[in-house]
Parts: sequence; C-alpha cells; structure tokens
Amino acid sequence: MKSKPKVFIAGISGLLGNALGWHLRKDFLVSGACFTNQVLIPDTQIFPISLKNTEMLEALVRMQQPDFVINAVGMSDRKEVEAQPKVSDLVNIMLPVSLGILSGRLKAKYINLGCGEVFDGEKGGYKEDDTDFTLHDSVGKQKITALSYVRAQTMESTNLRVGRVLGVGHPHRSSFFDRIRSFASSKKIFEASKRKSRSYISIRSFLNAAETVLKGEFPARHRLFHVGGANMTEFELVESWYNLMGSDPKLVQELQDAKRDLTMVSGLMESQYASWKAENKSQLFWNLIQELSPGVGAKKWQKTLQIP
Repeated sequence: MKSKPKVFIAGISGLLGNALGWHLRKDFLVSGACFTNQVLIPDTQIFPISLKNTEMLEALVRMQQPDFVINAVGMSDRKEVEAQPKVSDLVNIMLPVSLGILSGRLKAKYINLGCGEVFDGEKGGYKEDDTDFTLHDSVGKQKITALSYVRAQTMESTNLRVGRVLGVGHPHRSSFFDRIRSFASSKKIFEASKRKSRSYISIRSFLNAAETVLKGEFPARHRLFHVGGANMTEFELVESWYNLMGSDPKLVQELQDAKRDLTMVSGLMESQYASWKAENKSQLFWNLIQELSPGVGAKKWQKTLQIP
C-alpha cells in the first residue's frame, strides 16, 4: 500500500489551521504545532510550542520530515500588532521566512497563507501582479514583507492570498462569522460598513482550494494565487445573513468609516485548477448553512429558506 503524504501545519490551533487539520487527515498524515491554545484532532500529532522557543519548531519539522509544510500562523489584530511589534514581526515575518527556508532544505513543498490586506484598497479587483500595496496597514505591510523575503531566500514556494474566510470557530478561537450569528440570533444591533468591500469565502471553499493545490502539480518556482469568493460589502454580508436567519435586517446599521475595497480576482487559480471555482454569493451562503447543519442537505433547506 502506498503511504499517505505527510503535511506539517504551523498554527494548527487557528481558524484555518484547525480546519485544515480536520480536513486533510483523510488523505494525509497530519502533524502540526500550536502556539497559544492546545487543540485535539483525531489521528493527528499536535505539539504545543512557546513563541519564546521557536528553535523547537525547526526541530519538530525536521523530525517529522513532511512532504508539505503549511504556514497558517499569523497575527491579524491590529491593536496587538501595534502594541507588540517584536512579537508580531516574529509571527508575521520571521516564522514564515524561516519555515520557507527550512522547507527548501528538507525538499518539502511550502505553502504560505496570506491575505488581501496587503493592498491599499483604492481600486479593488486585485490580481496577482498588482503592486498597489498598503503603506499604512500594519498587518498588510508585514505580510507583504514576509512574501518578499520568502521569494528572495528560497527557490520554491506557493502563496495562497485568501479572502476573508467565513466559518464556525472552535472553543479556543471564535470567528467573525460566529459574531454575526450570535448577534443575529440575539437580535442585537450589528454595525457594519457599507464602504469596506472584501472577497468573502467559506471554509469549505478554502479547504477545497488548499487540497487541490496539495494534490496538484508543484512546478519548481514561486507561485502566487488569489483564493477569493463572493465580492460584497460587509453591510451586504451581515444584512443578508440577518434576513436569512429571520432576524430583522434593520438591526444592521451602517458603520461610519473610510472606504476600502480589498476584493480580489481569482482567475489565475481557476485557470490553473479547473476543478476549483470561486464562490458566488448563493454558493457562499449554502456552504455556510451546510457547515452549520452537516448531513441535512440543501434540499431540505430549500423548502424553508431563500438564499439572498
């Protein structure tokens, strides 16, 4: 019998890392490292590591000898990034670069997860070759710096620049989608922006994209793919979910903030991997509903709910 390929996930306790661990264990031997919260995933080796002892991470990766290394580590809270510059530089820059260099030495394929926050948000509809990078967003600047260093210091890498992922969190890490659901079910007022637009993607679509890349061909070069989804404002997203769940959409009120369009075009990913397509709004909501009610199926929901 052919053995399963090995995947090591750095940041397996985060929203994306944890989802990857649960999903990939069917076809891969999964191991990973967590830095803040201990999580348990059946048939998976998970090692808690302190950020003060990152040398242990390198030792673990060498011990596991993975075929693939996925970096799902990241600090995205801007207040924390600005309050702890040394820690955020370590997490958002040094770790991704170190993992990329180590993967090259071990002949492992390296996948780094990025985000659309690297752009200035002036025009939206960004493609992989756009260079309108932010000069004011602390998280975005660190992410683009990490990508530049990885490309300069390694011979091969794959960077997945992912839209804003919507999905259910876990006990140690609640998600933006959890907050929307909580407010809608409690019939609370939710302030959302009509001036901020993003590419929203479900956990299911993200996992399908990651698995497609892992099982596809890896040419010996640096690759960058935009993995987006339904393009809409935050206000449209939240108002649609309130309406779908039978909560008064008037409870969603406009947040006064600056305009920023971080939507991304996923055409290169779609052309490279014909089996993956970016979600539209209806597909996004169906995937969210099916995550909340696994096994129920879309047909039963179609009788009672109308996807906006």
